[in-house]
Amino acid sequence: MIRRDELESAVLDGLQHELMDPALCEIFAEEYTRHMKRLQIERNASVEICRAELVKVRRDIERIVDAIVGGVPGGQLLTS
Repeated sequence: MIRRDELESAVLDGLQHELMDPALCEIFAEEYTRHMKRLQIERNASVEICRAELVKVRRDIERIVDAIVGGVPGGQLLTS
C-alpha cells in the first residue's frame, strides 16, 4: 500500500520533471497535430465516398422515375 499523499506527490513530481519537459511537450504537440491531420484526411475521404454514393443513388432514382413515367412495368425495373 502507498499513502495517498505519497502517490499524489510522486505523480505530480513525474508530471513536472518528465512530462513537462519542453522537448517532450514539443514532440507531443507534433504527434497530436499529425494525428489530427490524419483523422481529418480520413473524415474527408469518407465524406467524399458518401457524396459519390449519393450522386449514384440520385441518378438511379431519376432513372427509375423516368422508366415509370415512360411506362416500363414495375417487374422490369427490378431486373434492369
